Amino acid sequence: MIKRIFIRRLLLPLLLLAASVQVNGQKDALYYQYMFNHFILNPAYAGIPGTMNMYMVDRYQWVGIPGAPNTIAFSIHTPIRQERVGIGMYVYADRLGPLGDYGVMANYAYRIKAWGGIVSFGVQFGVVKRWINWDLVEMEDLDDIYLLTRPQPRLAPDVNFGVLYHNDKFFAGLSSKHLLEVTFADELVTTTTSFGVLSRHFYGYTGTFIPVTPQLIFKPTLLLKFVDDGSLYFDMNASFLYHNTLWLGASFRSQTRTMVFLIELYLNKKLKIGYSYDTYLGDVHAYNIGSHEFMLGYTLNIYKEKIRHPFYF
Repeated sequence: MIKRIFIRRLLLPLLLLAASVQVNGQKDALYYQYMFNHFILNPAYAGIPGTMNMYMVDRYQWVGIPGAPNTIAFSIHTPIRQERVGIGMYVYADRLGPLGDYGVMANYAYRIKAWGGIVSFGVQFGVVKRWINWDLVEMEDLDDIYLLTRPQPRLAPDVNFGVLYHNDKFFAGLSSKHLLEVTFADELVTTTTSFGVLSRHFYGYTGTFIPVTPQLIFKPTLLLKFVDDGSLYFDMNASFLYHNTLWLGASFRSQTRTMVFLIELYLNKKLKIGYSYDTYLGDVHAYNIGSHEFMLGYTLNIYKEKIRHPFYF
């Protein structure tokens, strides 16, 4: 599908990985450090920590494969003076060979006290764009309708929704992304391909905080991911926080049969950095040397009175 050397070195591993981009149109970048920044997973998280939080994430996937995915995202969210409201936004750019996905989303969240904790509801709305560099695409069938028509990029609306419950020791959330199930294919084309549809994604996740010692917190989490085509995947993570300064953790992701190792370090009260490395199990390991994800976070305490207790998620 892509230039011949690209086919041999990229398409085979992609089919084996069956990960972010699949024939059925599953296309939703999910970062491995989501357990440290729930805002990228659930719009209901906006403003919950009581501080303004900014994150920059740069993910290099399947290192060693030409044209492998690279995702860059920036997010910011904060409470406002109306105590129950949180606002935010994020932008992202996701590249895979000749394919590019871009989006800008605004966020509104509202929370109430219930069941001994906080229940928050959030919605994200914005625009997304899928772009194809047709100069890098070489179809084996020269009469392929997409090669002949070359659908042009266009902006399309997108909507996400989420709900989240948490107290001092437990959290659970549900979220849905791409509710409009945007079709990017050209209007003249009556069929769709893997690049043509942004499928609906649904997430359910939960976790708890277990004090091991006064200086050590254990945080196990579970994430379930359901895609509108009927696919169901899970992530399991176990992380430890030492002295409110250093997170160390490991995850297993069923979707890609991947082991992930994570670290997050608080450099001071405002600045933190994170890194994750994931390696694939099975034969596909021979095609790449893993994936790397880098995170830079900045926290600004603009409403000190809103900090009720330490937040571990």
